[in-house]
Amino acid sequence: GTSTVPELDWDNLGFGLVPTDYMYIMKCFKDGNFQKGELQKYGNIDLSPSSGVLNYGQ
Repeated sequence: GTSTVPELDWDNLGFGLVPTDYMYIMKCFKDGNFQKGELQKYGNIDLSPSSGVLNYGQ
């Protein structure tokens, strides 16, 4: 079969929060392996204070 890809209006593609009741969680380990992901009720996530995403002052 063939599939079609919709045309995207890249100039007007929004970026922002799209609230949902659930989120998909999957953990990645230092060796590069991932655990099996799962849907969970929307909520806070654990994040290490030394996470690279928080180091915006470099």
